[in-house]
Amino acid sequence: MSMLRLFGFIFAVGLLFLPSCFSGGVSGSSTNGAGSGKADLFLERVEWGRMVDILDSSGVLVAEDVVIREGLQTDGVNFTLGLNPLTQTGILTIHHVFLGELGYEDGLGYEYDTGLNPDMFNNFLYEARHGRAAVASKGQDSPPTFSMIARNGALRLEFSELLDPATVNRETVQVLIRDTEGWVNQEVRYEIHNGVVGDDGEPKGVLILDPTVSMFEAEDLQIPENGVGFSASSDQVEPNLLIRIPTAPDPVFGQNMVLTNLQGTSSLVPQASDPLEYSDRYDPIVVRALRTGNTADPSNGFLLDLDRPSLVADFDATILTVG
Repeated sequence: MSMLRLFGFIFAVGLLFLPSCFSGGVSGSSTNGAGSGKADLFLERVEWGRMVDILDSSGVLVAEDVVIREGLQTDGVNFTLGLNPLTQTGILTIHHVFLGELGYEDGLGYEYDTGLNPDMFNNFLYEARHGRAAVASKGQDSPPTFSMIARNGALRLEFSELLDPATVNRETVQVLIRDTEGWVNQEVRYEIHNGVVGDDGEPKGVLILDPTVSMFEAEDLQIPENGVGFSASSDQVEPNLLIRIPTAPDPVFGQNMVLTNLQGTSSLVPQASDPLEYSDRYDPIVVRALRTGNTADPSNGFLLDLDRPSLVADFDATILTVG
């Protein structure tokens, strides 16, 4: 075979295999791209808001554990905020009929254009979710000011890839609160929503951290009941709430597992904008530092609640002695 023909043969073989060499990249791949459960895992967004269950105008439970913007209130037309008197779970009733398919999040559709789509329920569901408060990308040593979260607000972490639920726990996503003794663990509820459609149209993994725990949830999860949420901050300047996500296991120092994508092929990959701390082995830990509300903040640091308390039941009793 002449050198020219040999070169042509090699070139043709190279063209034949070229697409397969580049398949499975971060973009453009249906097997290893975003939403496959196999792509690199990044923390793309951290927000906070009010955790509610969603009802439609007929009382149908449409979705549970949804984080809506913290400022949304009853308007007498489209929205009514309420509270389940038994479980103390927040409820948002959207006064339109649910047509049977969610159109914005939770992996069941696409983002609706509120001005064009005739599905009014999904339009107002989108409006309720839009505008959640962003948490600034800061570590505990960053200069102030820090993002403030209401004491009974829920944190929403949005990742670039679907999450493996088996790797979501207090060891892999650490929630710490600072008190007089220093940083201590804060028990929260971990809620995973895989397949959420992001602003870029790609499926996301969403992790919600809810500090309020009802007596039923406490029994089910075996963690303390907590109707208040996070402890109050001591001032308006210093952070007292810290989210830590280790990126590498280190059993010698007690880090036995880390958060991964759905297929377990990637732990969290730090980005240039991520504030970092480091483990004893000098592995990076992605962090977000913020402060909780206190009495100097609106509503004494809690979510605004305009509902008057109501009597659920009464119980007759006679006091015979006083000890």
